[in-house]
Amino acid sequence: MMITVSVIGTAPAHAESSSRFDGNSFASQARAGKLSERQAETLQEKVDAYLQKTGGKQISLNEIEIDNGKLKVALPGEAHPRDFVNAPTSVALASRCLDDQYNGWFCAFRSTGFSGDELEWYNCGTYNMPWTGYGSWRNNQTRGTVAKFINASGGVIYSTPGAYSSSLSYNWTPVFKVKPC
Repeated sequence: MMITVSVIGTAPAHAESSSRFDGNSFASQARAGKLSERQAETLQEKVDAYLQKTGGKQISLNEIEIDNGKLKVALPGEAHPRDFVNAPTSVALASRCLDDQYNGWFCAFRSTGFSGDELEWYNCGTYNMPWTGYGSWRNNQTRGTVAKFINASGGVIYSTPGAYSSSLSYNWTPVFKVKPC
């Protein structure tokens, strides 16, 4: 199987496009994960689209290192991103927000019920929200820490309850940025 790694459009200046990476290691991960060529291509297309929206650096077949965090991408049709590096065929990547409370992380999920693609942030900052529609979030930061969701005009449209808090369903459509502190 041959994986063609490509970049859609023009990457932001701060993004490291996936074309700078050794496609052979990603191809090896896809083979070990028993992905069909179409599955591997579809997954890479999702990663490339996220690189355009968030910048960052692709560090595995389905992970992007972003400013002070990580974006983990699920294979279409699967509930959680796989660990293609350590156990590619069946194990989901560990989520920093689904295990321990008050561990310092804020996580946003592309789908409801803490599933789908996952953003994880640890440090304070303001970060791009790359998706729309209904998803979910978990605030596992230091006790009492509040995350803020910001609209296109820069206004805060929602402040989470202090950590630990979560929502099984949240509409990301009006959210352009997240400030997890």
